[in-house]
Amino acid sequence: IDGGFLVVHGQLSEVATIHFPALKKAVATTNEAYIRYAKKEAIALEQRVDAWKQERKEVEDMAASLGFD
Repeated sequence: IDGGFLVVHGQLSEVATIHFPALKKAVATTNEAYIRYAKKEAIALEQRVDAWKQERKEVEDMAASLGFD
C-alpha cells in the first residue's frame, strides 16, 4: 500500500489471473472475520444491557419493598 493505492509488482498479465483473485479472497476472509466479531460484540453488548436492566429492576424492587417512593 502506497498512500491510497494498492501497488502490485509483477507482470500485467498476472493481475487478472493471480493477484486480483487472491485479493478478492483476502477481502472476503477479512469480511467474514469482521462479521463474526461484530456479531460477538453485539451479543456482548446486549448481555451487558440486560444485566444492567436486571440490576436496576432489583434496586427498584428493593426500594419499593422498603416503602420509598
